[in-house]
Amino acid sequence: MGVRIRKDYYDDGKIKGIYYLKDELLHRFNNKPAAIIYFKNGKVRRKDYCIENKYYREKGPVSLRYYNNGQVREKIYSKNSSTIFNRNIGPAYQLFYKNGIKKRIMFIIDGSYHNENGPAIITYDVNGKIDTEDYYLSGVLYETKEKWQLKLRNKKIKKINEK
Repeated sequence: MGVRIRKDYYDDGKIKGIYYLKDELLHRFNNKPAAIIYFKNGKVRRKDYCIENKYYREKGPVSLRYYNNGQVREKIYSKNSSTIFNRNIGPAYQLFYKNGIKKRIMFIIDGSYHNENGPAIITYDVNGKIDTEDYYLSGVLYETKEKWQLKLRNKKIKKINEK
């Protein structure tokens, strides 16, 4: 059976959502969203990229969420279809202020905060200046950048010695 398109409407007749379904599961190929949900003002509220109801996209975020002014609110990435918030390279989650400035980014791998190249969670103030940085490895929070660096060095040394 092929993909069918379901459309939902607000009471006033404006489009509320477009869903691409295969066997009643969200499903769309070719880097196109399987679900597009709209605000009452007609602007896109959310786009989800799915294959067989699981988040999936070759390149780019698997879910985009917007403010009602059209500005991106969130970008969510996944490296596979089983888990949302999962990405090997770059942040798995990005949150933006309504003016487009980053508010928070998070690096998540296999469900745990993790970044070997810097903080795993970074929050920004409304001007884009870094407010807080949290350092994680495999879901473990390190109190200071120095403790994180020491653990990272020890981890790399252990890998070298295992060879």
